[in-house]
Amino acid sequence: RNHDGLLLEKIVPAEMMVGQAFTYEYRVTNLTSYPIHMVRLMDQVSTGFRVEKSDPPPTSTTGGIVLWEIGKLDGNESRKIRIQGSAADEGVVTTCGWATYSPVLCEPIRIVKAALQVVKSGPAEASICDPLEYTIGVKNSGSSTLTEVRVIDQMDEGISSNGQQQLSFDIGTLEPGQTRQVSVNAQAARTGTFTNRVQVTSAQGVTAEDEVTTRVLSPALQISCEAPSVRFIGRPVEVCFNVTNPGNAIAENVFIEGLIPEGGSVRGVTEGGRVAGDRIRWNLGALAPGENKTVCAQVVFGVGGNFRLAGQAQADCIDPVGTAC
Repeated sequence: RNHDGLLLEKIVPAEMMVGQAFTYEYRVTNLTSYPIHMVRLMDQVSTGFRVEKSDPPPTSTTGGIVLWEIGKLDGNESRKIRIQGSAADEGVVTTCGWATYSPVLCEPIRIVKAALQVVKSGPAEASICDPLEYTIGVKNSGSSTLTEVRVIDQMDEGISSNGQQQLSFDIGTLEPGQTRQVSVNAQAARTGTFTNRVQVTSAQGVTAEDEVTTRVLSPALQISCEAPSVRFIGRPVEVCFNVTNPGNAIAENVFIEGLIPEGGSVRGVTEGGRVAGDRIRWNLGALAPGENKTVCAQVVFGVGGNFRLAGQAQADCIDPVGTAC
């Protein structure tokens, strides 16, 4: 018998001998492609038949009705139940069986989590001469779509981007697992330690924060001059320039330029100095914090008098400093 997707079949012998054990069988089949639940099979036998065993055993027997709780049947699944017994007297034995199930409607409800992650990266140390390059990475680390995602970047006083200390960026919509990046170029106005803080918000109410701290350093130059106070006409005058980096960052492309006064001529230079007209130039390269270098030149004067031997030092991002003997 087919009833709403549940098929019940029964196989019984047509005739048996008195006292001889025989078996009849039920087959319960789910005709649908989806599971059905709470399947039950009931069997009722007229008097004169004695049940000896069944496979599987019944769940309960009440008032002559035997019950099997089959439970769940997957799509197109079948179950068999075999009952064995015998009749003690001649006559007719009637067995009646029926099956039921309860329709269960299941619909999935997806539970999602809204979450944001932000990572801000930037230099731990930088020279005041260099731009401060920061990267902000925003990720939807949850399982829910996020909308109206917004980044607010706040810089400490002393650093700014195009004159602004607070920047904002509209990211828009982020799908789960999606990442967006924002780049920020800033510049320091002075040395010191500065913290750059970033906050990300969304329409779903989730937020995330991160920060990065940068120590801004600065190179510096000091120059001094050393030369004898008196020399005879025609005797070499050795003038030396000493340059020092008293700052806390490397001074790049350092050079010293000495000015030859009128009446003097260069006889020799040290440290690869080059003479061009009335000037001597020494290219010293990089000067580490606390490092100093000395360069010298020999100048001869053909006339007497007081002469000023001037020099200046210069490097990238540093104003020239001068000295004289």
